[in-house]
Amino acid sequence: MASEPVDAMTRDWDPSDPETQANYPAAQERLRQVAPVAWSDKWGGFYTLMRYDDVVTASRDPETFTATKMTVIPSSPRKGLPRLPLQKDPPESDRYRKGLNPFFKENKVRSWEPALRELAGRLMANLLKTPEAANFSGGFAEPFTQGALGILLGLDPEEALEIGRLSHAYVDAVQGEDLTTAGGLSKQVDGFAIRLVDNRLASPRDPETDIVSGLAAQTPDGQPYTEEELAGMVRLMLIGGHVVPRNFLCSVAWHMATHPDHVALLRRDAAAWKPFIEELLRYYPANQALVRVATKDTSLGGVDIPKGCPVALNFLSANRDEAVFDRAMEFVPDRSPNRHLAFGIGPHMCLGLAMAGATAQAEPSLDRGRYLVEGPAGCGNCHTPMGPQGPVMDQNLAGRLVDKNPAFTAIAPNITPAGAVAGWSDAELARAIREGLRPDGTIIGPPMPFAMYRGLSDDDLMSMVMYLRTVPTVENDPGKSTYNI
Repeated sequence: MASEPVDAMTRDWDPSDPETQANYPAAQERLRQVAPVAWSDKWGGFYTLMRYDDVVTASRDPETFTATKMTVIPSSPRKGLPRLPLQKDPPESDRYRKGLNPFFKENKVRSWEPALRELAGRLMANLLKTPEAANFSGGFAEPFTQGALGILLGLDPEEALEIGRLSHAYVDAVQGEDLTTAGGLSKQVDGFAIRLVDNRLASPRDPETDIVSGLAAQTPDGQPYTEEELAGMVRLMLIGGHVVPRNFLCSVAWHMATHPDHVALLRRDAAAWKPFIEELLRYYPANQALVRVATKDTSLGGVDIPKGCPVALNFLSANRDEAVFDRAMEFVPDRSPNRHLAFGIGPHMCLGLAMAGATAQAEPSLDRGRYLVEGPAGCGNCHTPMGPQGPVMDQNLAGRLVDKNPAFTAIAPNITPAGAVAGWSDAELARAIREGLRPDGTIIGPPMPFAMYRGLSDDDLMSMVMYLRTVPTVENDPGKSTYNI
């Protein structure tokens, strides 16, 4: 926890104050101006990062701001199963993300779409049977997220209902600071995860459609996951995969109910959906904040932060930072670009981004992706090996030495499914293309033209990712770039 000098500081804000809770965005707007690294003496004392750039800096620096000690405040019970990969930092977290990434890629998520559409249609039809008594949260959001989690994890309907009940009660207890009740419910969630893993190990299902069976069949780094590791990954999905999307759906319903002009917009213009959903994610992030702990004395935004102090990354405030977003406090349906942090950023970026993105996109196209990769984006110019007669097309995109000079040796990596990108999520690959950053936060150096790629629309970017997942696998290790600059 925070050291003595910090505990004695004057409070900048109290997140539990009723006046603050009545209008969090207004309170955070004030703090971005007067105390962007805001101190509160609640719950043992912690700082909150209110500005976009500070949230990004801390998110990308797990060596200074670790997720291994605390991830929420007030703290939730930490005994029992680890929440994997959330409670691990790189490189340890990479082992779990490698296993989970394939289940959250675009093609995998798209395979669930028919079942999700059927579930949504059925629930909405039931809700509208008695519109005067309709309750969106209990009649749609709750059962839909339970059912979606069941589709993701291969749960039977009874299992999905049971974990929905447990996760809802657990989060309520944590938010109500009833840690005794939360601890008991956490043990029940752990037990559910352990039983589910035991069941799948005893009677494996199709590893292509059942995520637990699929994880059990993997051997990242040459070693299979232990039963505790499998249960720990399931444990995180049981809570995060249900409660967080439920919160977002309820925010969407409230927004649409109070903005009939936006309902009319979406009904008349199909092209408006994509930027509209991205703006919903910016304006109503389902996870308003996550917590890290300083591993050493450090400073951020001109404020000294001592070792051991919890630091909250406030995504809601960052997403309304006037320094990053024009008309930041307004909901702008056609906002573009929209670099929101609804899914976080850095090595702990939420894996669910691909799932949410699949529902948000207007329809990325393989044909469009092929055109961009092979045409204007010019990916093969660097990534395809060259022979005496030009590009060696049976090794298309398999990587090559691009340039060697005293300043650097530039090697374009293998970006076919045989390369390292196979272990990256769609979101991580998209980030590498657009921002020039690998999943571990390291910079992709020249001649990668990410400055040009920053102008790609979200649909074009995901079309490229979709196409790159389908190119022929070519085994080739061209080596790694080195830079003396």
